[in-house]
Amino acid sequence: MLSIFYLFFSSLLGFLLLPKLVDFLRLYLLDSPSQRSSHILPTPRGGGIIFILSPLLSCLFLFPFFGTRLFSDIPSYIFLLPIFFVGLVDDKYNLSPLIKFFPQLLTCTYLLCNQSMSPASLILPSYTVYGSVIFICAVIAMVLFVNLVNFTDGLDGLVASSFLLPLFTSLYLTSSTPLDWFFLGSLISFLFFNWSPAKIFMGDCGSLFIGSYYLFIAMRASSLIEFFILISLVSPLILDSL
Repeated sequence: MLSIFYLFFSSLLGFLLLPKLVDFLRLYLLDSPSQRSSHILPTPRGGGIIFILSPLLSCLFLFPFFGTRLFSDIPSYIFLLPIFFVGLVDDKYNLSPLIKFFPQLLTCTYLLCNQSMSPASLILPSYTVYGSVIFICAVIAMVLFVNLVNFTDGLDGLVASSFLLPLFTSLYLTSSTPLDWFFLGSLISFLFFNWSPAKIFMGDCGSLFIGSYYLFIAMRASSLIEFFILISLVSPLILDSL
């Protein structure tokens, strides 16, 4: 029941914050339509800020009632911030792919090294040449996954809606934390504003963060089979970007 409360609280907070965020980003991150755009009116982007803002504020507001359990995943959350901030800067200034690659590489390396459970422990048998090659391939595959999620962010509500069911499933299959449910709540509230016609776009900061966070959750899987099941849940979205 607490999970549902966390979800509801973060969703409600997102609904309250997003109108203000839309007005703010309209001044600084406005996406003007082009011939390739799916929208016809200038629309603010960078809405992925809500994926950081709503969960962290939820932790702060509920801390007096639930204590430090709300912050159990904060260290890992912080390690996902570089990829978010690079995406946010890219939303404004259109960074080169090389500049965006290194934070993605750093984040994915951390995700793989930080999970001592399977599937990482099953993928990396030892610090041998064989194990090192598999490690490098796994990191590259994770970076590719994050970028493919980013590439699919072109239609109103596509990425946000495509990750709702996989995230629900992954949180029930793995050991979820309050921060996970806060994140899911922020995604639900964002989808309401991102549905066609979109009032706001998540931008690169949002799509890169979603891809990274989903990998972060999937890496808690208790087996390789469970891990690949979680990845397969978003495969239609990923395959659509190829």
